[in-house]
Amino acid sequence: MPLNIFDGSSWNPFKKIQIHDGSTWNEAKAAYVWDGSEWKRFSEGIPKNLTVPVLSSSTSRSNSLYTLEPNDVLSTDNGTWENSPTSYKYQWYKKALSGGSWEAISGKTTSSITLTEDTLPTLKYVGYTLRCGIIATNYVGDSEEVFSVESGYVLPSKITSFNITVLSNNIVQVEWQKSIGATDYYLQYQGPEVAFTEIVSLKNNTNTKVVYTAAQATTERIVIDLDDADGTLGFLINPISGSGNSKLTGYGLNGSVNNLKINPAAVTSSSSNITIFGFTFNWAYANGIVPSQWILYNGSEVVASSVMSGLNVNSVSVERFATGGETYGSYYIQVTGTAPRHKQTQWSSTPTLSITAPQVPTPVNTGAPVVSSSNGRVFACTTGDWTNSNSISSYIYDWKSNGQALSFVGGQTLDLGTNTQYDGTQISCNVSIITTDLRTFNASASNSVTAAAYVVPGPDPQIGTVTISQSMATSTSGLLLGSVSSSTGTVTWSWSNGTNSSAYYWSSGDFGVNLTLTATATSNGKSVSSSASFQVPDPRQTYYIGTSVCETSITKVYYQSPAVTGPFLTDATTSYAIPNDTFGGSGIVSKTVYRSTYAAALTAAQQSVCEIGVVFAPPFFPPFFPPSFYSPPFAPPFFPPFFPPSFYSPPFAPPFFPPFFPPRFGYSSIKLKKNIIPINIFN
Repeated sequence: MPLNIFDGSSWNPFKKIQIHDGSTWNEAKAAYVWDGSEWKRFSEGIPKNLTVPVLSSSTSRSNSLYTLEPNDVLSTDNGTWENSPTSYKYQWYKKALSGGSWEAISGKTTSSITLTEDTLPTLKYVGYTLRCGIIATNYVGDSEEVFSVESGYVLPSKITSFNITVLSNNIVQVEWQKSIGATDYYLQYQGPEVAFTEIVSLKNNTNTKVVYTAAQATTERIVIDLDDADGTLGFLINPISGSGNSKLTGYGLNGSVNNLKINPAAVTSSSSNITIFGFTFNWAYANGIVPSQWILYNGSEVVASSVMSGLNVNSVSVERFATGGETYGSYYIQVTGTAPRHKQTQWSSTPTLSITAPQVPTPVNTGAPVVSSSNGRVFACTTGDWTNSNSISSYIYDWKSNGQALSFVGGQTLDLGTNTQYDGTQISCNVSIITTDLRTFNASASNSVTAAAYVVPGPDPQIGTVTISQSMATSTSGLLLGSVSSSTGTVTWSWSNGTNSSAYYWSSGDFGVNLTLTATATSNGKSVSSSASFQVPDPRQTYYIGTSVCETSITKVYYQSPAVTGPFLTDATTSYAIPNDTFGGSGIVSKTVYRSTYAAALTAAQQSVCEIGVVFAPPFFPPFFPPSFYSPPFAPPFFPPFFPPSFYSPPFAPPFFPPFFPPRFGYSSIKLKKNIIPINIFN
């Protein structure tokens, strides 16, 4: 609660203290108030604003604070304060767009205000911006008045209904719901033959084509003469408040009208009397058209015109042959003339007409035709059985030999006479029909069925000598081609490996294989065969590799390839696994192959020798050295002069010995094994 002082009649908020110095009253330099926990200066105890209050609107429009309309509810929050206000006082203010100062709104002293508008010409809120002043109070006293952010200007209310009616001769009436707070309206309209037009004032306009009518209870209304407007015209109506620099425009509404001219389908068309020979094209005029010429088109082709058939007719016969069920054409009529109050002078019928020729019931074959002959020279074919036989106009007989059309045409009967060209062949007959709704035979529209084949007797089959020739042969593949010297009947081919063709490609898998080719001729239910054979060459040759193996008495093994010095071929591109030549192991590695005959490989293996090692460790020497080795010049401390000079100086001088001697140097009891490895490779 604020600090109050009783003045004799009422309690009033304590605001300041003065002290009398004997001659005058002076402001106290400091006054303190106990806030319950500490003494504070009186001026520091009143509420102080930290953030200004913010306004909000009750509407759901986006940016509603800046698109206010009559009847909206505008509210303020309190902002934020220090020194713990306990209550707030509110006062709403407004300021006109036209200028002036902020004016307190009488009676609006709560945190919310409803923008209830007065009737014209008095406006309370439209054209104004608003704010709220707030005073915070606590136990010390009242704060200074703080003002909220300002609202946007209040606009006249949005137009929610808009109707456009064609009265007559392009005279339209435009009617819309009144806008609260609107002092005037402006209109925009535009169409295919009307340029963009904007009338900024309907109540005070100078446009002679616009007639403003008296306002209705809830609507406004004008009448516009659109003169030569054509087709669809778009409109936009907006409310206005104020004028000049003080004018505000509210939200409007769009509308349109699309019957300002004769309907685009001013000429209608239809068809009648449709047969496979043609039809009748009919048309009619609408909206008072007076024709001066008409032309009937099928696409871009002229079919008929008023010059040929007369101006004052409404139908014309069109000749066009078509099969049953066939659809054709894109027919329309183009009319030139005049129509009241419209500039248009030419019209076309829409949509275009397509014609479908009538179709008779389709015959379906239920029993195949039959071919018969008593002597194999003269043949007869039945028509077969068909449903809807009344739809059949005629039959077509297509005779064939082994499925191929004959070079001459027969009717229902075929007579080969003395012609032997077709002996031994199958004679068949394909029956097609022409229905009554076709003027000419159309294979795609006919129904047909093939009669059972009849075999013409012929001679027995014959087969001549079969020959096999080779072409495109390499070391690894080749092509074998079979032929026969003569034959009658149908010839088929088969190889002994199961291939059914006169040609066969052999490969490495066939090396050395003897292949047989059989030709079989078949005719008149009989068969005869003839055969020939061919052995596929094998280009491979066996070569040999000689190797040797040295073994010691203590199972250490030394492998060494033969020292090949003879005239042996070396396959530099192929490696084969042969024994390793490293000491002390039994591994296998890939080596370059020496290709040779068996005898030459054996000789190469025998050329290999095995080394015999000795031990030189002093002071004892191997007992198998000869006695002369132990007397000068070989006896120690002198060594054989055949050792290199480096042998006599460190680190090789005795009693140490050269480390370069390989381990095998100290072994004996050598055995030599010989080995021959055969391999098959291509020359």
